Amino acid sequence: MRVTDHTYVLSGTNYSGGEYGPLGNVYAIRREEGLILIDCGLPDSGLEIINETLDYYGITDPVTHVLVTHAHVDHCGNAKYYQDRGAKIIVGAGDVDYLCKAGGFNMFRDTRVEETTYHLFPAFTPDVAIDHDQEMEIHGLTFKFILIPGHSMGSMAIQVTFEGKTMLFVGDVIRPAGIFCEDIIPEWRGDPKFDRQMFVESMVKLAQLDTDMVLPGHGTLVVRDGTKVLRIAAKKAYTTMR
Repeated sequence: MRVTDHTYVLSGTNYSGGEYGPLGNVYAIRREEGLILIDCGLPDSGLEIINETLDYYGITDPVTHVLVTHAHVDHCGNAKYYQDRGAKIIVGAGDVDYLCKAGGFNMFRDTRVEETTYHLFPAFTPDVAIDHDQEMEIHGLTFKFILIPGHSMGSMAIQVTFEGKTMLFVGDVIRPAGIFCEDIIPEWRGDPKFDRQMFVESMVKLAQLDTDMVLPGHGTLVVRDGTKVLRIAAKKAYTTMR
């Protein structure tokens, strides 16, 4: 589906019957130089859906960059695939230790999370590790990388203004739900390094931003009143998770 004329959702909730499902939302911004992906989905099944969606829109442009919101398999599982084909991979520095484990790994081995929950993906070394909030120009667009640790230590929000809309990609820190996005669900807390206090502080940090859209890693896309949604989410996190 299209978010703006040249911004697409390639995989995710909309491709799994409307259910939460295992598919992380994968977004693409199309520029003359190629595609910029925000997250890159599960290996195998996720990659198949990404390619089917690109075929549907007749898009054959190369993927030049993958901006990873956090190092969980449904968001970074195809990073090595794209890196091997020439894409530059950008991640939060706090997640580099996850990503470089040879052969992938079960990061829940020593936690209480059910044994069937594995975050296994091909290991890779990121091209860029973001260790502080910063801006970066990619294909003529200015991307703001905003560190929001808590869900994982390297979680990032990524903001860009494109085709008249300011879009904020938030990964798994917010999952909007409900017909009018009235139910803002703080996301899954199963990472072994999940930090409740840091998560709340990151949510409060996001609430200081102005944005038109909030584009999550799962769930409903917020295509208007994004700033309002950020503030509702921060209030919910602050009142329920402190």
